[in-house]
Amino acid sequence: MNSGDTAWLLISAGLVMLMTPGLALFYGGMV
Repeated sequence: MNSGDTAWLLISAGLVMLMTPGLALFYGGMV
């Protein structure tokens, strides 16, 4: 694993952590 792979994993993990509550609020507001 090089630093590029590590950075990509951190970025994608951070996006998932931000998107999950956002999607929950989005669908919660629609229903």
